[in-house]
Amino acid sequence: MKLLRLLGNVIWFCTFGLAMFVAEIGAAVMSIVTILPIFFGIPKIHINNAIFFLAPFGKRVETHFLRAPIRNIISFIFGGFINGVMLLGAGLLFCITIIGIPAGKILFGAAKLTLAPFHADIVKK
Repeated sequence: MKLLRLLGNVIWFCTFGLAMFVAEIGAAVMSIVTILPIFFGIPKIHINNAIFFLAPFGKRVETHFLRAPIRNIISFIFGGFINGVMLLGAGLLFCITIIGIPAGKILFGAAKLTLAPFHADIVKK
């Protein structure tokens, strides 16, 4: 199993992981530059997402919506919904083929992470 996780993470990193990592780090830097999102913990969320996107196989996302419902609703309204729908759509496209199902499951986890990012935990399986 560990060999398959390693192989999946290497393939993921070479195809999608590096680009998604760079995008999340860029979003974290942009949110630090604008200063206001720092007070809401937005850069930390982007960094957690970036770490998840580096090597997602062998990890799962647990969301705790009720720990910060107002912040999660605000995040949902201002970008979380659009990002979540795009990740769900990409996950569904990947699940069309048998080989794409693991990547689709990762994208479903990423969608869960973007729909309710505050107090979400990335846990090793």
